[in-house]
Amino acid sequence: MKTRNGFVSNSSSSSFVVAAKKGSTKIKLVIEVDIADFADHTILNVKQLDKYLDDDGLEKDECSWYGNAVKALKEGKAIYKGWFADDSDKPLEVFLCSHGIPQETETDDFKILESEGGY
Repeated sequence: MKTRNGFVSNSSSSSFVVAAKKGSTKIKLVIEVDIADFADHTILNVKQLDKYLDDDGLEKDECSWYGNAVKALKEGKAIYKGWFADDSDKPLEVFLCSHGIPQETETDDFKILESEGGY
């Protein structure tokens, strides 16, 4: 067991020991994220969608995802509109801000209508 003497910060660390074939050290991490936790708007019908755009000063034809949003709403899906911040104290949010929502997360029940990262 390690014992630390002197100044101790609030940072944490973890150690690991792995056995891997040379060249096989990459791993795939899977994290479950509830996008609704990052949404500041939940839109349940076309009327709410149009009001959201109007309140934001956007025209339907300026919104590249509008047609897909209407289609999704008609299929009974909800639209979640939000953002990620790079100055968040949540590392996952910083990652999503930098990279956007990965395309690999799309399923029949979850479609990415717009996700930009890396600004």
